Amino acid sequence: MALLYLFIGFAAAVIAAVPPGAANIVVVNTTINGTLRKALFVVLGAGIGEVLLSLIALHCAMNFSDYFKDNPWVQITIFVLFISIGTFFLLRNTFNIKSKNRSVKKIKIPKFLTGFLLAFLNPPVLIFWVLAFTIIHKYVLKVSDMSPLLTLLLFFTGVYLGKVLTLYFYGKWGVKLEKNKDESSSKKDIFVGIALVLVGVLQGFRFIIA
Repeated sequence: MALLYLFIGFAAAVIAAVPPGAANIVVVNTTINGTLRKALFVVLGAGIGEVLLSLIALHCAMNFSDYFKDNPWVQITIFVLFISIGTFFLLRNTFNIKSKNRSVKKIKIPKFLTGFLLAFLNPPVLIFWVLAFTIIHKYVLKVSDMSPLLTLLLFFTGVYLGKVLTLYFYGKWGVKLEKNKDESSSKKDIFVGIALVLVGVLQGFRFIIA
């Protein structure tokens, strides 16, 4: 019975992580431009960020749910932004839109911290976890911030493993793209564009039917 909490946490994290998001894109991009080993730092950081985000959602599920209902502009802004940025990436090669290469020294953020921030500062996934905990608590298992420590430990271990393994497979896909580096740039833009547009459309669909 205890391992069921581990499995439910793992399954929920995989469902949350499979749709292409910011962390997924960065993992693929890091693998293409660097190595899978470098991308693993992003993956491990994203796993911790996902655990903390889901922990916050568990603790404040009802408050967040009410806030999103009372402030629909938050969800509208999110999915419009995703669609807009995704459209830009899709059209960039068509209209030969190139990013300006200015001689400004970029601030390098550690890969681990990058992964953590991308996973943690993610409103759409926060909404997912709020809904996920509502469904899990009602129909599957009783999981709340008042659950025994062992139960929570197993559940969030599952969340961490689910996020890390899903992103790892994205990294492995990045290795395949890296082998065809001549075409990887345009493929990457198409992947990023489609991913962002899909995330935006899905969020918009969820908002409409909610």
